[in-house]
Amino acid sequence: MIDTLHHEIRFVYGIKSLDLIKVGVAMNIEKRMEKMRLENPHGCELVFYRRTFAPFVFEKRMHELLADKAVGREWFRVSLADLRQAANKAKGASMKAHRALERWKRTPIEIGTLETHPTYDVEQNQ
Repeated sequence: MIDTLHHEIRFVYGIKSLDLIKVGVAMNIEKRMEKMRLENPHGCELVFYRRTFAPFVFEKRMHELLADKAVGREWFRVSLADLRQAANKAKGASMKAHRALERWKRTPIEIGTLETHPTYDVEQNQ
């Protein structure tokens, strides 16, 4: 299944606070950093970001790769080397999702055979 709603260019980032790094997705990193600084009394620093077409696939894969070092939902106790290594592996998942979406867009659909799925609902005319 291809999630057509969440494939757009955004940033996957790593923001460090104390000895933890938050891995997340943002459309605008500057705004995200501003918000993080306001919400975090310990200070924070942007240590990683990557622009990607399938940001939620990329982020999810990074979370999976770093799961054994998770402290909460999006925070991890990892080194920058661990973060970069996970990002390099996650890049493949993001590229694969992008290629799948491009193939899906080019696939002709015959009338009467269109199926719906959770991320792309189609109203049928009666």
